Amino acid sequence: MTMVATSIVEEVLADLERRHGDVDPRALVTEASSESHPLHDRFEWDDARASESWRLEQASAIIRSVRVRVVMSDEDLSVRKYYAGRDTGISDPGTYRDIDAIREDPKALAQLERSMERDLSALERRYRHFCQWENVVSKAAKRAKA
Repeated sequence: MTMVATSIVEEVLADLERRHGDVDPRALVTEASSESHPLHDRFEWDDARASESWRLEQASAIIRSVRVRVVMSDEDLSVRKYYAGRDTGISDPGTYRDIDAIREDPKALAQLERSMERDLSALERRYRHFCQWENVVSKAAKRAKA
């Protein structure tokens, strides 16, 4: 795969939006399947490799779907049982770690905290330009204190 200048990506997506009213990933894949399309090389066209990647994505979704019940103070929560290795310091970032194993490992907890901070920073970068951002942050802070 090769990198394409952002301006080309923006042009292609703007064209899709202009023609379809929105940006549909299926339409992008269909159009990019042409070898002459500027984004063609951004996709994996080898069906065997793409199939394996998709099955891994499906397996990850299955793993992430497992929930456990956690009781905090007077609140009963349903949370994910497994967390991604990249968030918990596992050497293979494609693997997952059980929530109880994370709680018992100070290094995993520290790594998870860094991941939380990174996620919060990403949320801020993604949404802070909307006027509702401060309101949402304020509501979240109130819920956290409750």
